[in-house]
Amino acid sequence: MHELLAFRSSSSSSSCCCCCWHAETIVGVNKYRLNVQEQVDVLEIDNSRVREQQVARINNIKQTRDNTKVFLLMFVHFASILSMFDIICH
Repeated sequence: MHELLAFRSSSSSSSCCCCCWHAETIVGVNKYRLNVQEQVDVLEIDNSRVREQQVARINNIKQTRDNTKVFLLMFVHFASILSMFDIICH
């Protein structure tokens, strides 16, 4: 396995030009590595399945909601915002 090195420009050094590079220590990658690597549990998520579930849930909400009630609530909310704006501006 090859060793991964991270590099950065040493532009802060007055004696060196921007083409000079120095290796940067990354603990666990290129220095101070463990002799035995721990097993890390990784949660795998099926994004297409999650998306399908979300779309199905949204479609169910759209089909079962009372659109008149939604419209009226949105209108009341918008009217209250306008009245607050009118109070603030006058």
